[in-house]
Amino acid sequence: MISIQFDVNKEKSIEVILYIATRVKNPTLHTIFKIMYFADKLHISKYGRFITGDSYIAMEYGPVPGAAYDITKEPPPDDIKVSGYHLVPLRSAKEDEFSESDLECLNQAISEHGNKSFGQLTDESHDEAWHIAPENGVMTVESIVMMLPDSDDLLAFLKNQHP
Repeated sequence: MISIQFDVNKEKSIEVILYIATRVKNPTLHTIFKIMYFADKLHISKYGRFITGDSYIAMEYGPVPGAAYDITKEPPPDDIKVSGYHLVPLRSAKEDEFSESDLECLNQAISEHGNKSFGQLTDESHDEAWHIAPENGVMTVESIVMMLPDSDDLLAFLKNQHP
C-alpha cells in the first residue's frame, strides 16, 4: 500500500501555532493541536492538502501534529513560550505566510472549536482515523481522507499528486 505524505513546513507550523494561540481564549497545546487537526481535515477536503504538511500522531487525547509538537518542546523557538500545557505567543503570526484557503480553514476551525473544553475536543477528535491508528502511531492521510465527503475522488486526486 502506498502511503500519501506531504512535506512538512516547520516555519509555517510556527506561524499556525501563533495564529491559533492569539485567537483562542485558552491557548493550551491540546486546544491548538486539535484546531490544527480540524483545520487540516477541512483544508484537505476542500483543497487537497494539509496546511503545514504535518503528520498526525494518535496520542491518548487525540491527534497531535508531530512536527508542531516537536517545535513546542524544549527549547521552543524564541517566539513561543510554553508553560506547562499553556502556550504564550510572544508575537503575532506572519499572516502573509498563509494562503487565502489556509486562513479560511484556520478561521473556521477556530470559530467552531476554539471555545470547546478539553473533553469536547478530545471526544470530537477521537474519530475513525484516530481509532484505527496504532497507539502513538501515525494516522495515515488515507485514513483521515476516508472519513470525508467524496473520499474516493479525493484519494484518487491525492495519489496522482503524490505518486
